Amino acid sequence: MVKFVKRVATPRPTALAEAPSLNTADVTLMLRPESWANPHNEEIDRLRACVHVAMAASARVGASAARAITVDAWRAGEVEVLGASMYMRKPVWLPVVVDAVETYRNALPKSLKTGPLLIVSNRGRQIPANNVWSLYRTFGRRHGFDGGELQTRLFQYFDRQLDREEEERATVAALAGCRVGADNEYNLPWVEVRRAELDRDLMQRILEDRHDLAGATERVLGAQALGKAEAERTFFPVKSLPTSTSAILDHDPVCVLLRDTAWTDRQTAQRNRLKRAHLEHLMSLRDQKLLRSNDIAYLLHVRTTTVEVWVAERRLRMRTPEQVETERYWKETLPGLFLSRPRMERPKEFYARIAADKRLKFPMTFKWMINTLSQAKAFGPRRRRRAASAA
Repeated sequence: MVKFVKRVATPRPTALAEAPSLNTADVTLMLRPESWANPHNEEIDRLRACVHVAMAASARVGASAARAITVDAWRAGEVEVLGASMYMRKPVWLPVVVDAVETYRNALPKSLKTGPLLIVSNRGRQIPANNVWSLYRTFGRRHGFDGGELQTRLFQYFDRQLDREEEERATVAALAGCRVGADNEYNLPWVEVRRAELDRDLMQRILEDRHDLAGATERVLGAQALGKAEAERTFFPVKSLPTSTSAILDHDPVCVLLRDTAWTDRQTAQRNRLKRAHLEHLMSLRDQKLLRSNDIAYLLHVRTTTVEVWVAERRLRMRTPEQVETERYWKETLPGLFLSRPRMERPKEFYARIAADKRLKFPMTFKWMINTLSQAKAFGPRRRRRAASAA
């Protein structure tokens, strides 16, 4: 007899938007180590991410090519990477790339500087390309788009910088790895590209004239440039983006309004205004178990822990005098009952016994009980009674 097992439908993951087209302000902010900070990486990882962004945005060198660059080639100025049509090319580096690499190398521990590779993992080995993609995806998810397309957007940003050069198309092709405009893609002789690669001074001059990140790093990443970048950026961080959302987000008018709201650079003032207008409605949906805390965090661009704080504050405001007196009584009584419990009785067993005793009328949750016992320092080994001294 064949048995059919009923499959439970799992929530569909939240769809990520397409990665936006990057402007100079976006790339400038991505060159700050703070932009890559998350609980799962270290300072070295953030500085390494800045190196990859600088190389991709100002030299069209991707993570796969950058991971093979050696220290000797970098110091000698003889770095070669694989370009289009499977030929090796020599990139031209702007000061922002050189300084990003030097800052990263100076931050490496001495034990990781002895290897031949310029960019290494935290164990001193060749960094897997997947590590960079994972970092890009994490960055994109924090900003509400697909980070897997981030390197492509950086390449497109570099191409747009050189599209303004109309005369030296062979030099542009050499700088971009034989990438030229659609108008002369097929009639540009290959020999001209190879000849243009020999004129390094012309390549350097065109890149510095046309690229917005050219010039001293202090100017590109200075306080004035970062302030301007904050005002002109095109995407903003989404502090919580759940993997799945509740169904009511597609039907409730308030949820739809908040979901489709465009966030500006003054997010704090905007959030406070929306919070005053709609938070109570969202909390009522949460009380009905139609909405979760991470859904509210997504709608108001905060962390889930922040929503939990709002929930706790709301619960305290809504308490009746009887509830206040009940909590006070149990805060004073629980530590003594817990310390006098039977030997080997675990906290969950203690909670079940107290909650099942109808005479006690214990209305609190297990989490509240644990917090109360922790504040009273009731956890830990109990003192043993001293044996009565012999007469």
